[in-house]
Amino acid sequence: MKITEIETFTVGAGWKNWLFVKVHTDAGIHGIGEGTLNGFIATTRGGGA
Repeated sequence: MKITEIETFTVGAGWKNWLFVKVHTDAGIHGIGEGTLNGFIATTRGGGA
């Protein structure tokens, strides 16, 4: 099984921001995780906007 894609989703709720990650595999399996560091979404996401 190999990772084929990684998607990031940022969600802003005014007082808090979240970063969610969805990992896809060539076996059709996917998983979702959360990697929030409030106030540093671009940094957590890997830079950029």
